[in-house]
Amino acid sequence: MTSKLENISNDDIPLTISTQLEHLCHINISQKPTQHRKTSIICTIGPACNTVQKLQEMIAKGMNIARLNFSHGSHELHAQTIQNIREALRNENDMKDIAIALDTKGPEIRTGIIETVSF
Repeated sequence: MTSKLENISNDDIPLTISTQLEHLCHINISQKPTQHRKTSIICTIGPACNTVQKLQEMIAKGMNIARLNFSHGSHELHAQTIQNIREALRNENDMKDIAIALDTKGPEIRTGIIETVSF
């Protein structure tokens, strides 16, 4: 008698698995273990690559974290870049999560009330 797990083929597993949970859900205990990427790909987003099309390409290639360097550029430019990242994610067929890292300039102390924004 064969179990249902033995009938699962590699064709049933998606080519890209983007989260640890998704990886765990696709584990087949009757096959050899596979490697799951445990590192993130961080991409610094600047004027040369902040278009929706370029961001979609970067997401498709495996970008997990979009880094914005606040030492350069204006707040308006970075706000537009964040909107472009969100637009690129909306256009993706896969539901992926992309973190946005803000690299602030220098050793300044920043405190205050954070404005509430709805997405």
